[in-house]
Amino acid sequence: KRKIMNNLSHRHHFIPEFFIKGFISPSKMLWVYDKTTDRISTKPRSPKSIFFEPNRNTISVAGQEIDIIETTIFKYLDNLLGKRFKIIQESPIEEIHDNELIGCIEVMAATMYYRTPSTENLIDKFPPENLEKTTSAFIKDTITGISKLQISENDKIKLINCVVPFINSPFFEETIISKPGYFKIIEIKNPHFILSDNPILYETLPKDFE
Repeated sequence: KRKIMNNLSHRHHFIPEFFIKGFISPSKMLWVYDKTTDRISTKPRSPKSIFFEPNRNTISVAGQEIDIIETTIFKYLDNLLGKRFKIIQESPIEEIHDNELIGCIEVMAATMYYRTPSTENLIDKFPPENLEKTTSAFIKDTITGISKLQISENDKIKLINCVVPFINSPFFEETIISKPGYFKIIEIKNPHFILSDNPILYETLPKDFE
């Protein structure tokens, strides 16, 4: 158990690193203003060293801590949005009229809003039994499924927080949900290995392939 725990991520950024990097200097560092103390940091900081909370997105399932929110959900989302954010950064403002890029900005703003510590309790406004605000069957099924999990209420809130920003989001529906997976069958004589993101193993050859 200790070995698994040590392999968990712990720097869980509530402001994505790709967004923080948009403010770095040529030295790839930046100065941070602390609103609480009304002071600017005495030394420049790296993007990975700021705006994170240790183990913020870690949840417990059957007594085992896992970081699926950080390493699967947010990692995928940040990679998806980060690529589009770079296009937005490098484009003249008058050229930012593509619906997908505009949708990206909306989703990025929503996810960042719900990832910050100050908004974590707002999820109470979106109880599983009150989902008429979304027309997405995927969102409804996901939130309903989370509510039935045998995990703590706090961990349920963490998971639902990942979903709420996508309520009625065309960008989410068109860019993430609607794209079908890609499958390919590769036949090799006397194969010695199998390499795939989604391997399917057959004990006997299916009739469709005979």
